[in-house]
Amino acid sequence: VHWVYYTSNSLLILTCNSNCLINRKNELLATLQNSRLDIALISETHLTNVTKINLPGYHIIQSNHPDDTPHVGAAICIKSSLLYYPFSSLERSHRTLAEYLRHYVDKDLNNWDQLLPYALFVYNSTEHSRIYTNYQPYALLYGKELDIPVKLKCNPEPRYNYDDYVFDLK
Repeated sequence: VHWVYYTSNSLLILTCNSNCLINRKNELLATLQNSRLDIALISETHLTNVTKINLPGYHIIQSNHPDDTPHVGAAICIKSSLLYYPFSSLERSHRTLAEYLRHYVDKDLNNWDQLLPYALFVYNSTEHSRIYTNYQPYALLYGKELDIPVKLKCNPEPRYNYDDYVFDLK
């Protein structure tokens, strides 16, 4: 078993590359509890659909080999006391992206696919307060803040202003 600890401000993260983790479950559980680890990222060579990793006090997300043979799989163990909403977070991010696109897409809704990379850039460079504790998603993924060019920090000109609205009313 290979144990590596990482820390990012307040989280203690373990990466584990293991062979036959099921036989060493007690060792992993003791390490998680004694080290007060928040997240464990596990790479395992013998995970199948029958193999289940259950660790008290942790939510487990497990990826097994598709043909149910013992090949490389992965598991993410997240401490139950952490704020963790996997599905609601995804649904919220999709709703936020839709809100971004709604402001810029043309009247015929034809250009949303061209604007999606820009909407993703804005989403990933914006701090998210509730779930991510005031971090940018980019910073959580890469470990550093995203440098935004100065030109992009200026307020954009509106594409549709009051004069356009009055003109459309006539």
